[in-house]
Amino acid sequence: MMRFLGVLLKISMLAGMTMGVVVGCSGTSAPTDRADCPRVVLDRATSSLTRFRETVGRDLTDLELEAEIIGYTGTCDHDRDHVSMTLAVRFIATRGPALEDSTVTWPYFIAVVQTPPSATLPPSETAAQPTILVPKILVKEVFRLASTFPPGQDSIHVRDEDITLALPLRPEESLDRYQIFLGLQLTPEQLNDNRRKPRTGG
Repeated sequence: MMRFLGVLLKISMLAGMTMGVVVGCSGTSAPTDRADCPRVVLDRATSSLTRFRETVGRDLTDLELEAEIIGYTGTCDHDRDHVSMTLAVRFIATRGPALEDSTVTWPYFIAVVQTPPSATLPPSETAAQPTILVPKILVKEVFRLASTFPPGQDSIHVRDEDITLALPLRPEESLDRYQIFLGLQLTPEQLNDNRRKPRTGG
């Protein structure tokens, strides 16, 4: 079943009827050299979730779930006045000792961010005061993904259903204006925990 991100609703329902050029994208967070699809951003602070049961304890015995975004796949369909992007997010989930049910649910978000075109901005008063392009969040939507651990299996890989985004784009505009942010929807405490984690790798 395909879902539509509740953004640019006036054209989102056209996504399945376009006859433009279809291109693909996939990965974790690195952009491709070509702007066939918008850049997808996966921030380290929101790429993983650690959930404890509601007790005062925060040790291993209180751990219910760990979930992490491990990648995405997508395609873009270019039409005259918009680009339809179909995106599917992939996760790995690990159950903890405190999880009582085999079925778990976790939230994640997709956000569309746009930088205003420089041509529409007023010129700076002086060269020492350059115009700053402030990105704007066009839409953010939270999805809840439910999965079941098979008997005797503590880790599962999950790919959610396709989600389609419709992005207005005139022929003279560039897809560089758009960025797609993926992340787990965290509580303030979970977000702070992620930010305190030491960095790994190179």
